[in-house]
Amino acid sequence: MKEKSDPELIALYLKGSNEAFDEFYGRYRRQLFAYLNRMLPGQPQLADDMFQRAWVKIIAKLPVYEERQTFLAWSIRI
Repeated sequence: MKEKSDPELIALYLKGSNEAFDEFYGRYRRQLFAYLNRMLPGQPQLADDMFQRAWVKIIAKLPVYEERQTFLAWSIRI
């Protein structure tokens, strides 16, 4: 079975598919968390807090995501 693209998963999530979000979150959670840990060395609790806040903002802004850049780059800007 072919892996769904980021825009496909986002569209499915926006239509109510929690499974699509789970797949999407699983695809990017490690990368985003690792980025935040590098940006906040020695502050794992702050990195965890920022990670959670970032996902809240990401979810809120998913309806306006455009595939002009990678999702990870877009999410880091948030």
